[in-house]
Amino acid sequence: MLTSAERIEGLRSELEFEVVDDDTAMGEIREIPIAMSVLGIDPPAVMFRVRADTDGAESESVASAFEGLSAANVRVSLENDSAWLSFYDLRELDNAAIRSLLEKTADVLDASGLAAGPGCLRCGNLDRAQLMCVEGRPTRLCPDCLTEAVEEQQELEAEHNRSSLAATLGLPGAGLFVAAGWAGFWTLLDLALEHWRIQVVEINYLTMLLMFMGVAACGYALGWPAGVTLRQSIALGKAPVAASAVFVTAAAIGGEILYVGLYLLRLLGLFDLGVAAQLVGQVVAQYSGFWIFCKLALLAAIGFFCAESASERRTVRLQV
Repeated sequence: MLTSAERIEGLRSELEFEVVDDDTAMGEIREIPIAMSVLGIDPPAVMFRVRADTDGAESESVASAFEGLSAANVRVSLENDSAWLSFYDLRELDNAAIRSLLEKTADVLDASGLAAGPGCLRCGNLDRAQLMCVEGRPTRLCPDCLTEAVEEQQELEAEHNRSSLAATLGLPGAGLFVAAGWAGFWTLLDLALEHWRIQVVEINYLTMLLMFMGVAACGYALGWPAGVTLRQSIALGKAPVAASAVFVTAAAIGGEILYVGLYLLRLLGLFDLGVAAQLVGQVVAQYSGFWIFCKLALLAAIGFFCAESASERRTVRLQV
């Protein structure tokens, strides 16, 4: 009996597909580019991505035609620029049945005007076009068109990731946003402890879990949008992590001053950030070790999500 790997390799060989990497092979049926990817070994499962031209007809009218092709262990669908055929257990189908289903899919695409034409799919050149798998998508291109597509992608990505004056001018606002969120988080926590008259917090798995969830949620809500602004500003430079650390630390210091100011307002009915700035050192010195740990945890959470967002580069799919 064939092993799962041998079963998949036998299918690839019978379809005359060329190996791209360990999990992907490329070929064509009726001159339509197709990529075959391994979904699993036990049981042996594969997925075919059949290239389609979705500009040729409305995909919604074609989707119903695929419903009759689906079976218990086979799923067929049309999405974006591809028809997807997923075989969840190759042991229940022979290679002839799989090829037949691929051919029927090609027929449906051809009859619906969605089949990819022969030659290069960008310029139509018939002589130099080559089958290839680009960003996981099966396609057929000539070398010149591939080079042109890569250059277009690089230009668009450079445009999307270029620093803007508006984002740079928005940095103070982003800092105020983080500072206000910091002060609001700790003030609301103080109010909750006062409302329920909690004098001592027992440190156990439950309280640590609740604190972790609150810190993570607040860190994401404050850090991610701040990172987006930082990423689009000229202040980011080429060091998103260092820039995020400096930005978040400065905003947290401002937030701590604001928090002390709100505390004085609740205690004395006086709101003066100048006085709060003078007292913030004394207030921080009175924090317990656990409270300092919680503050640093929130600072780390905001910094982490800010750095992740600031480091994220907007990408553009190759038009192939």
